[in-house]
Amino acid sequence: MKSMKSSLLFSLFLLSMSSQAQQQSAAINPNQALLDKFKQHVVTLSSEEFAGRAPMTKGDTLAFTYIVDQLKTMPNIELLGDKGLQTFSFAGLREYADDSTQMKVNGKKLRINTDYTPSTYSWSGGFNGKVEYIGEGSPANFDTLDVKGKIVMIDHIQSTPEAYQDTLRKQIRAAEKAKVAGIVIATEELPTVEAVRYLSRTLSLVYVTPKTAALLKDGANVEYFAKIFGGNKKEKYTQNVVARIKAAPQYNPNNDCIVIGAHYDHMGITTKDGVTEINYGADDNATGIATLLELARYFSSHQDLLKRDIVFVAFGAEEWGLVGSTYFAEHPLVPLKSIKAMFNFDMTGRMVKNNLNIRGVGVVTEAFSHLSTLPNPNQLNLSLIMSGLEGTDYASFNRKGVPSMSFSTGIHKDYHSPLDTEDKINYDGMQRVYNFVLPLISRAAFEHTKFTKQ
Repeated sequence: MKSMKSSLLFSLFLLSMSSQAQQQSAAINPNQALLDKFKQHVVTLSSEEFAGRAPMTKGDTLAFTYIVDQLKTMPNIELLGDKGLQTFSFAGLREYADDSTQMKVNGKKLRINTDYTPSTYSWSGGFNGKVEYIGEGSPANFDTLDVKGKIVMIDHIQSTPEAYQDTLRKQIRAAEKAKVAGIVIATEELPTVEAVRYLSRTLSLVYVTPKTAALLKDGANVEYFAKIFGGNKKEKYTQNVVARIKAAPQYNPNNDCIVIGAHYDHMGITTKDGVTEINYGADDNATGIATLLELARYFSSHQDLLKRDIVFVAFGAEEWGLVGSTYFAEHPLVPLKSIKAMFNFDMTGRMVKNNLNIRGVGVVTEAFSHLSTLPNPNQLNLSLIMSGLEGTDYASFNRKGVPSMSFSTGIHKDYHSPLDTEDKINYDGMQRVYNFVLPLISRAAFEHTKFTKQ
């Protein structure tokens, strides 16, 4: 799961429900079989053997194979693609087009890879104006300084490639939250080969030499634009896992469907300060996959009630920038127009104070009416996040016009670290999430309940 950009957040406590929903809101006894399945999935996916499930590693292969094997044990499941797999390229060395990339300082054109080098961690785009120098550019700098709408210049921090990427990721998140216009990175030596994935879809980053940096510090005006794209050098591949439960043709003549999704990848093995560690990814996102699998188990046993097909997608390479879900949304294994709603699960295992976050409420017209009439048997406190473009896989579907929502128990201090381990998972909280979403998804699957993208 990616960190959230600032968005309008509402806390909604569903105290006013229909009489039918109130009758259903008595506390549900724990379903031990469900809890055991949740634990089985999370223990397996976050094990040392799976080694953090980074794309194109042994752990990645073990993970998508495990998911396919689990789906095979369920009745009425149809594996789509190549025996349940949809292969895609998640990374090649990102490149920039020399003929459409330029930088000028006070109107004078600079030399690419001599005076400046585009950062391939960023997206295509650019900026124009004066630069504000903020030193090392720690996340705290972006929080405390007035940099909204400004081009900022930061110093390049010398470290190992892995540690630098982690530092830059944190800087970019803080910069996106502060809504800066662009980032110039002053460095003693321009990089030659850099990124296999982007870290920002919104910010442009560029490296400059000390000479160029000095001009910018003195108040020179900068114009910059770069066209950056995913190349095919050192290309790497991974998989989405895709399966379907078909509704009977007489109930679903148009082959409409809903999608239930969660990403299975994580950060893999990283080295920081000379220490190599596994990022286990128990909450992020073994818990989301466990939720997906148990929803698949439930609906596979209730196929006769379906009025719409259900497509289950376990996305690869989410941590590399929503690559798997973006690929599926652009190359769907079912017609895109047939997808009437998408429900995503990302980090559902660290429930605290009975809180559940629901993203995308502001872009699904009927979201408030659906959520406010759902049974809430465990009296969850629902935080409704309006944005539909936060950094998890539902955003890929919202961008394609599919009404989509994402469910999470929230980010915690162990997020994207080796401390995200199975022993900290709140399995009772996972069941509470399941209890809440099951009636919502059932409405979408068993009825022709309307969901509309605003």
